[in-house]
Amino acid sequence: MIRRACPLGAPTPERWLLVLQPDHARLSYELAKAWGGTAVAPLVCADEDMGDPLAGVRAEVLEAIRRHDDGWIGYQPLLDAETGLPLSFTEMPADASQAIWNGSIDACRAVGLLAGWMAASHFYALQTKHDADDAVWAAWRRDVERRRETWLAEWLASSSLHTTALAERCLAWLQSFDWMSLWLCCVCPAKPDDALPEPLVVGDEATAWPPMQFAPGASSADFVRVTPWPFAPEQLDLRVEARVFDPQGTGDAVTSLAWRLAPGVSRARCSPTG
Repeated sequence: MIRRACPLGAPTPERWLLVLQPDHARLSYELAKAWGGTAVAPLVCADEDMGDPLAGVRAEVLEAIRRHDDGWIGYQPLLDAETGLPLSFTEMPADASQAIWNGSIDACRAVGLLAGWMAASHFYALQTKHDADDAVWAAWRRDVERRRETWLAEWLASSSLHTTALAERCLAWLQSFDWMSLWLCCVCPAKPDDALPEPLVVGDEATAWPPMQFAPGASSADFVRVTPWPFAPEQLDLRVEARVFDPQGTGDAVTSLAWRLAPGVSRARCSPTG
């Protein structure tokens, strides 16, 4: 679960906005589905080219992005014993995280070998560093590594068009769209009085994308400017549902977070007053 202060940047928020992980994953999917501007290469192949021999790989990648947090479906929020706040996804105990991540991996494996490998690799990468609770993750990492190796080997053997480099690029895409969605859901202005975050920059050798900047406007009513523009539509409207959590117990409500993404404006083309 994503827990977002309302308004963003408030030192002692009176309310919080809670975004469910499957909704965040759906936002990742919407970003990926819209990908395909002239500044970037398509994801695997062009969206409209159903005759491409890798069209099935593209479809599986998109479905993996959409379902990579399905293990959270039905999750009942855990509350912090001291603050009474629902735990965010970064605060979950190891046993709960492992059960949820295993559910997400299983959901993606039901889509296909590549999708299962992508989800398993995504969560495995989050636990490769050795920290204070490393011992409780060791057995989980061994099991996930075994599954990753098996699924990748089977996928590579199923077609001469399947390569390790392609699989690794698909994983980098999942991670990048996940990060874009998290940036929007966690820190990008969507309500009046929200504080401005630093711009997000994505794109590197792993994704084969040029560096792209997502810059929020001065207020929640402004466009998020993306430079260079990587999406097929001329602008992109995004929305995700959020539940209002009031620690004082005066009642919860449902709202939404919304953003409008548009191409960035080149400084060379701005008027002196623009």
